[in-house]
Amino acid sequence: MVSANQPATLARPRSLSCASWIGYAAAASTARQRGEVGQPGALRGIHRDAQPGQAQHVHVVGVFVGDQDGVRADQRPWFAPGPRVDDKHPTVVLDADAGVRESGDPHPATVRRARPGYCPSMPHRYDTYPRIAVVTGADSGIGKASAVALAEAGFDIGITWYGDPDGADRTAAEVRATGRRCEVAEVDFTRLPDATAVIDELADRLGGIGVLVNNAGIGGSTPFVDTGWEQWREVLAVDLDAPFLCAQRAARRMRAAGAGGRVINITSVHEHAPRVGSAAYCAAKGGLGLLTRVMAQELAADGITVNAVAPGEIATPMTGQEDVDPFTQERPGVPVGRPGDAREVAAVVTLLASPAASYVTGASWPVDGGMLLMGPQAAALTTDDWRRV
Repeated sequence: MVSANQPATLARPRSLSCASWIGYAAAASTARQRGEVGQPGALRGIHRDAQPGQAQHVHVVGVFVGDQDGVRADQRPWFAPGPRVDDKHPTVVLDADAGVRESGDPHPATVRRARPGYCPSMPHRYDTYPRIAVVTGADSGIGKASAVALAEAGFDIGITWYGDPDGADRTAAEVRATGRRCEVAEVDFTRLPDATAVIDELADRLGGIGVLVNNAGIGGSTPFVDTGWEQWREVLAVDLDAPFLCAQRAARRMRAAGAGGRVINITSVHEHAPRVGSAAYCAAKGGLGLLTRVMAQELAADGITVNAVAPGEIATPMTGQEDVDPFTQERPGVPVGRPGDAREVAAVVTLLASPAASYVTGASWPVDGGMLLMGPQAAALTTDDWRRV
């Protein structure tokens, strides 16, 4: 690296790779004032492989902090030379951690630091994230269906379970039957924050993580005034605190890998609509829905999309309908007229986990047979009278 106060001798530009640029020395302060920033030759760049005393003219299009979360900017896929302005002036992003100076001025100039997540270069596709998914609470129901569907879509799978070792074994067997790997870990998400280390454990065993499905959850049916503190805290811990902490661990790994990724939070229709007797559950799911949107804003520049899937009544153990064929059940208050199947939820999860959903982020996807169209107590309707004009 040529220091900022060494004289720079121009060398013929060479072919550059993503990892080749780690710092630049350039005329930054007054060049910006003169309106020359962005003009060919206005700023000079230092090539890592250049010999001492050699430099290159560059076309600087933005500024990025070189070291964030332990990852140098040059290790990010979008920290790369962009289209050349001409044969002599490659387009680059200026590393704000490198020394900069005005041409002919031996004193370093000050460069504005970019905010975290700022991406001044051209957008990237971010479709090479690892085909490795971790699904929490995958010993039954929606978690199991999602794990199997993702395996069928080509993902290696890590699953967590609690209280049902046989269910976890069945899920793992179905995943492996698709020809994909499956790693299994038991975890109690009331034991926070330490319990969420399971995300790193599974990622290490699988060789990375590209998708996190925050599915583990618990419910309850207790009037608001009768809900005890312990019950309140248990539901909030499993349904909101754990997804928050799990997503943090996954997002840090995805950001460090620099290839993008997917976070999918399983909420509920009660993210959007209240339910009598479910104060803690509704508070947790509503909170997770808004957290999803904040995460989507903050992680988009890293190529990480974040979405929620909001199931309605699904035939699972949580709704007391394990092994029930939903097509044998009538729900007059739901437009589709029946409960849902866990595989119908898993189909949406799989879509959101795919590169095809790269332009979808910050959304909540109800999978409810139209229940939300009818109001929060739709399941309590006992006749089809509402269908008549």
